[in-house]
Amino acid sequence: MKKIEKILLFLLVFFFPSQLAYHFWPKFAYLFGIRVDYLAPTVYLTDILIFLLILFSFNRLKKIEWRQKVPVLVLVGVYAFFNVYLAKSHLLAMLKWLTFIKLALFGIYLYLCNLRGLKKLIISALSLSVAIFSLIGIGQFLIKSTIGGPLYYLGERHFSVNTPGMALTTLFGKEYLRAYSTFPHPNALAGYLAVAVLIIVTLRGEKNFFKKASGWLLLLLASLCFILTFSTGAFVALAVVLIMRATWLLFAKQAKKLILLIYFISIGISFLLPVVNISPLSGTALFRKNLRDRFYLAEISAKLFSQNPLYGKGMNNFIPVAAKSFSLNRTVFAQPVHNLFLLIMAEGGIIGLVFLFYLFFLAINKGKPLLLSLAFLFIIITGIGDHYWLTLQQNQLLLVFLFGISFKK
Repeated sequence: MKKIEKILLFLLVFFFPSQLAYHFWPKFAYLFGIRVDYLAPTVYLTDILIFLLILFSFNRLKKIEWRQKVPVLVLVGVYAFFNVYLAKSHLLAMLKWLTFIKLALFGIYLYLCNLRGLKKLIISALSLSVAIFSLIGIGQFLIKSTIGGPLYYLGERHFSVNTPGMALTTLFGKEYLRAYSTFPHPNALAGYLAVAVLIIVTLRGEKNFFKKASGWLLLLLASLCFILTFSTGAFVALAVVLIMRATWLLFAKQAKKLILLIYFISIGISFLLPVVNISPLSGTALFRKNLRDRFYLAEISAKLFSQNPLYGKGMNNFIPVAAKSFSLNRTVFAQPVHNLFLLIMAEGGIIGLVFLFYLFFLAINKGKPLLLSLAFLFIIITGIGDHYWLTLQQNQLLLVFLFGISFKK
C-alpha cells in the first residue's frame, strides 16, 4: 500500500503541469453559442491520481478527530448551500464546490503525510517535472509552434504562431510564440515555474540546492522558460520577491512584517481597480485595450458584489452572469475578472473574501520557512492582475501543495 501511495504521489506531483483532460459540453458550458472552457465540467488526469491517492491513504484521513471539526464543517456547509442556492447557475456553483472539496482533501492529505519521509520523492518528482515542462516551453518558442506527437498525452494543445488569439511577442522585427508548455496561457506557466522553484529550493535547502550542478541546471532551464513566457505580471512579482529576499538577509527580524505589509497593499490595490474604469484615465491612451478590458471586468465584479454582498453571485458564475447582465464583447465575456480578490468577492461575497484573506495571512504569518512566505507573496502579486491561481487546475494544485507543506508543524 505504501509503495503504491508513493508511486501515485510521484506521478501526481510530476503531472501537476499537465492539462490532459476530458471536457464535457452541456448547454451551460456555452455562451452565445461559443464554448467556454472555464464553464465545462472536466475530468483531469490529475483528478484521477488524487482520487486514487486519497483512496490508498484513507486510513490516515480516518484518524482525524472529525467531531471537533463539526462546527466548522457546518458553517462551511451552510455557506456553500446559500452560495449555490443563490447562484444563477446552480450546476456551475456545485461543480466549483466539488473542486474545492477535491483540493481540500488533497491539502489535508499533504498536511497529514510524513513530509520528511517523502521529501526526496517530492523533490525528485517536482524537479523532473519543472525541467521537462520547461524544455517543452523553450522548444515551442524556438520552433514557433507546439511540438506535438506524444506531448499530447502531457496535455499540450496544437497551435502555432499563426493561430488566431495566441499570445505572441516581437523580437528583432519577428513574431514569436510565447512559451505555453502545457498551460492554457504563458502567464500561468510563468507563475507555476516561479513558485515550483521556490518550493524545490525550500525543500532541498538553499545551500544544498546551489551546491550541486543539478540545482543550477534546473534553475537555468526554469529561468529561461520563465523569461520566454514574457509575462509582465510574473516579472514584477519576481522582482519584488528578489528584493524581499535581499531585505531578509539585511533585516531578518522585519522581513515577515514587510511581506505582510506588501500583502495588505496588494489588497488595497485590488479594491482600487474597479474605480479605475470609471475614472477619466480609463479612456485615455495611457491604457491599452486589454488593460481597459480588465478594468471593465473589475468594475463589473464590484457591481456583482453589490447585488449579493454576503454570499456572492455563486462560485464559477462570474462569466455567465457578467456576460448576460452587461454589454460585453466577445473577447471579454469568456473570462473572469483578472484579480484573485475581486473574483472571490464577486462569486463568494464577504464570507469568501474573509476566508481568502485569513488563509493567505495565516500562510504568510505562520508558514515556515520564510522562503515559502515569499512564494505566497509571489502568488498574491501575480493575483492582482490575473486569476489563474483560482481558475486553472495546474496552478490550483500547486497552490494547495504550497498550503499543505507550509502548515506542517
